[in-house]
Amino acid sequence: MITGVDKKELFVAAIEVNKAAIYKIATVYTNGAEDRDDLVQEILYQLWKSFDTFQQKSSIGTWIYRVAMNVAIYQLKAASKRVATVELIDATAQHGDAPQGGE
Repeated sequence: MITGVDKKELFVAAIEVNKAAIYKIATVYTNGAEDRDDLVQEILYQLWKSFDTFQQKSSIGTWIYRVAMNVAIYQLKAASKRVATVELIDATAQHGDAPQGGE
């Protein structure tokens, strides 16, 4: 039986061994350091959340890679569905179309 401490140690060790792959995936699927770091954090969260479901049918590295890819692809799809918005006040001020008072 794995205790909470053993689980944490196993998880940390697995992440340490596979962190280069996690960062590589996050770098490929993002456009900047801040987005990459956010994606790495989300990948680590999802790995920890699902760590108990790892059934050892493959290596831990393969499982980490698969989870990381799934999270990256999901985040990429979610980002592509977001609509970019600009506040009307900012947009009109940039184009000199701001309404004049009293007209």
